[in-house]
Amino acid sequence: MSIGAAIEDFQRAHLKAVTEEILAKATGKSANLLSYDTVRKELKLHNTAIDRGLHEISLDAIVGSAGRYEDFTKSFFPKRPSDESRWAGVKVAVESMTGVPPIEVYKVDQVYFVIDGNHRVSIARQMGVPSIQAYVKEIYVNVSLTPDLEPEDLILKAEQSDFFHQTNLNKTRPDIDFSLTLAGMYAKLLEHIHTHRYFMGIDQNHYIEWDDAVLDWCDYIYKPVFDVIEQAGLLRKFPDRTPADMYLWVMDYHTQLEKKLGWRLTRDQIAANLTVRFNQNFKNNLRRFKNWLLDILTPDSLESGPSIGTWRKQVEKTRGENPKLFANVLVPIKNPDTYWIALEQAILLAQLENANLLGLYVQPPDDTADPDLSTALQEKFLNRCNEVGISADFAIEKGDPARNIVDRSEWTDLIITNFTSHPLSEIDQKSKAARQTMLRRSGRPLLAACKSPSHMRRPLLAYDGSPKADEAMYVAAYLAKKHHFPLVVVTAINNDQQTAVVQHKVKKYLSSLQIKATYIIKKGSPFDVIQNTAQTFNCDLLIMGSFGFKPLLEIVLGSTVDQFLSAGDRPILICR
Repeated sequence: MSIGAAIEDFQRAHLKAVTEEILAKATGKSANLLSYDTVRKELKLHNTAIDRGLHEISLDAIVGSAGRYEDFTKSFFPKRPSDESRWAGVKVAVESMTGVPPIEVYKVDQVYFVIDGNHRVSIARQMGVPSIQAYVKEIYVNVSLTPDLEPEDLILKAEQSDFFHQTNLNKTRPDIDFSLTLAGMYAKLLEHIHTHRYFMGIDQNHYIEWDDAVLDWCDYIYKPVFDVIEQAGLLRKFPDRTPADMYLWVMDYHTQLEKKLGWRLTRDQIAANLTVRFNQNFKNNLRRFKNWLLDILTPDSLESGPSIGTWRKQVEKTRGENPKLFANVLVPIKNPDTYWIALEQAILLAQLENANLLGLYVQPPDDTADPDLSTALQEKFLNRCNEVGISADFAIEKGDPARNIVDRSEWTDLIITNFTSHPLSEIDQKSKAARQTMLRRSGRPLLAACKSPSHMRRPLLAYDGSPKADEAMYVAAYLAKKHHFPLVVVTAINNDQQTAVVQHKVKKYLSSLQIKATYIIKKGSPFDVIQNTAQTFNCDLLIMGSFGFKPLLEIVLGSTVDQFLSAGDRPILICR
């Protein structure tokens, strides 16, 4: 090749450099090579290099230069017109029979920086060849660097490198992804570790070594939260974000919710909430819109509420096999002593299930709220739970009690309350409307406390084969199997049921779980049959499905559930 032809090639390559820089400005991206010295300083690279010998390396993996990074664009096109003669001379040598020696590069993870041979790389790129021979010197780095590395990525990579320098997690937990996409967030990860170390010291009452705190945070905070992220499908919803991004978001979301609710929340509660919140397919969006519209147009006591089995399905999805059903229990509190019976009943269940009690007092929606009363109720509730060693929180809201209870029930597994009865009085009518709202609109089971607390060790399942009775069967089986309670199953005969088929269904289910039960079939009204059976077997807990009719028919015809709630002689666990 003549020198004149080589100069023409240089001019074409220089024009490409000008074009690349113009396009970069238009798109907001960089057209510059990376400076090795800058990378070395930002990532705190050691000067010690390992000689890897001669290798064929990809030109696309060369992202920078140790000295001439300002003379070439990112694609290694020449930027300076004054470089014409040297560039053309090298081009002639490349095209001659003698050729040129291999270049020299630093290898840092998956990318290369030219030590010697920048013009040879530029000419090779201009010629369109995919690779070039190079003497490779490798520099260790504790972060991943890929050929798509941009100058602005260096800040993030530097933060990640510093994070690994401080935690050593890239070596102790190499299979876990700690990459972030936003600058400044690694400081938050370190803050989380420092906070975790502080509370570890309090819990264990001794000094905690930094390395021990790092691994404990990773294994017992970071990884479990990542499980929550996977359960909720967040990475599919946000494909441009990393697990570490989502970890920080979930933890921030967790903190904001706890501040808003006034309750401490577990990872299972957050997982269940996020699973529902981000299940955004068209069918679910349409259902949400329909429910929103019905909520506006329909009185609370006439609403049907969530679909049957909503809570059970959430538990099974977010807690895996053999879940604890009643981890968090909502206990609404008012000033009359009758409402505190519900707390005593809740304490017995919390001791049985190792549950967390979440108290709630709803103030009047107007200006008549007494702040001293709210504080007194909170102190009384928490002091009583503390006396018996039960984990508890207490929140204070304002507005309609039944609606607040329903709204907050999504963070719980069970509502325990006490329904007072004053026949034919205005108070009784309000109480009945409130309980209908709670039973219909909440997707959680409700335990109606009776006149005195019960240990609930001899449950009776009222089973009629309906879908809601199936949910009651699920809960009864859980209690009987986990706590070895003797279970009685009763079915009332009427003209509309194939009783043998109904009891065969429940027998098959309980037998599959190796649960023994006493099965009773009697003729008569459901209320009389269940009451008589409960008295005969001295049962101290009734478990049944919620309302059987549509809301309007329930008001006209009444219900078995209402009969038992009015009787109030045993606690009733109502499922839907």
